[in-house]
Amino acid sequence: LSDALGFGSDLSNVLTRFSIMLVMLFGSIVAIWFGGIPIDLIVFAQGITIFIVPTIGIILFITASSKEITGDLRNNPINKVIGVAGILLLVGLGLQNAYLIFN
Repeated sequence: LSDALGFGSDLSNVLTRFSIMLVMLFGSIVAIWFGGIPIDLIVFAQGITIFIVPTIGIILFITASSKEITGDLRNNPINKVIGVAGILLLVGLGLQNAYLIFN
């Protein structure tokens, strides 16, 4: 988190340590909220993940296909077809999961 925010990854950096503390605090709050029962927490995390992963996949696909961002290393047509198929699979799994959760 610290490195992604531009604070660096050196553990002697105060901002890096603060970022680690925030992540641990967030995890502790979530664990306390769920009463410390790991099964409920695992089911919740998997339910959330199936909705977030397609979004991340779409963002990665757009980034990897952009000539402005990746230049000559951008996705070729075959990779684009495979990428779209993968994203459709992820979206389908997300919709199926939503159907099972809400029905």
